[in-house]
Amino acid sequence: MTSTSAFFAGSRAATFLAVAGRVAPDEGPGAPGPGSELTLQAAEHFLQGQEETVRAKLGVLLKVFEWGALLFFGSRFTRLPAAKQDVYLHAWELSQVQAFRFGFSSLRNLALLAFYTRPESWPMIGYPGPVLESPAVDKGRR
Repeated sequence: MTSTSAFFAGSRAATFLAVAGRVAPDEGPGAPGPGSELTLQAAEHFLQGQEETVRAKLGVLLKVFEWGALLFFGSRFTRLPAAKQDVYLHAWELSQVQAFRFGFSSLRNLALLAFYTRPESWPMIGYPGPVLESPAVDKGRR
């Protein structure tokens, strides 16, 4: 995958988009597609406001998550079929190791934040978009 992102390059982008594609909804034809470059750009935008240590830890988490699947399934996460990706995600979510549960929550929350930040996802949840005051209301306040 070729990415225009500064943080999400190469395998980071592939791993993040694979996670997003499994945890964010895909409601069929016309849906925005959670594992797209737009989701990646939204996550990148969010990460720009974070400290370097947060980005560094996320980079390590993505690498551990990607390669950890090798121990259980004999393949990296991004090369697993969807059903095995779901099993692996579920194992992290319910792990007895707190760091794995925290890692899963971090990846899921970033993926959902990036997905639902995109205006094309809003109709899926009935959100009409931000409410902006009309010029008539603004005139009355002056």
